[in-house]
Amino acid sequence: MKNLNATKAASLMLFMAATFFFSQNIYAQAAGDNVTVYNSFEDAVLTGGQQAFYGAGGPEVVTNDGVEFPGFINFYDIDVTNCGLTMTLFNNSDAADLLLPDGRFDRYYFGFDSADMSNVSVSGGSPGLTANVTVTPLPPGYTVPVADLFGTGYPLPITLPNGGFVLELGGGTDLTELGQTVSVDFGCPAEAVPTASEWGLIMLALLLMIVSVVSIRGAMASKTKMI
Repeated sequence: MKNLNATKAASLMLFMAATFFFSQNIYAQAAGDNVTVYNSFEDAVLTGGQQAFYGAGGPEVVTNDGVEFPGFINFYDIDVTNCGLTMTLFNNSDAADLLLPDGRFDRYYFGFDSADMSNVSVSGGSPGLTANVTVTPLPPGYTVPVADLFGTGYPLPITLPNGGFVLELGGGTDLTELGQTVSVDFGCPAEAVPTASEWGLIMLALLLMIVSVVSIRGAMASKTKMI
């Protein structure tokens, strides 16, 4: 009876440990990763249809506290979180036009050291910014197609070793109202993903050994009594 109770107790411990270690949520997207952003400006007339390098920021470590790129290119505050980002328009005084004409594009290239951005999508925001916005995943090794038309002296070419995505604001984007936002979702899983740390796996292995030893001893004791 004692062996049976010990086996039940060990089994219960194993079940509880497995429930704990394999029910932790993993949202392995951007938290703790380094992110860099590059901006380009394209206009059918002003740049002859070429993308002109305009500004860059980073790399910055992604956290859920604070804004990673405050005042980026004196237009947007860019807050990157584990599963997405939000760009907030705080200034429009440097805009050539508050309403982007056809043939003009404002692009933001985001590169990450390791996070997978293959499932990015626009998740919301203000109508003025989201009416003509797109996001497109970029493959590892992607070279940003910009030229230094404004003479910034920034070292080109720009390459995204692990890829990332580009957010494009096209003709019809309305920058009139400050405080507008556009948000991007990185495609984090909606449900928990089974995971366990190295120490968790070690503890589970030890518990399995305990259950096995107790069961074997119980079986041997039963045979001895029968003999």
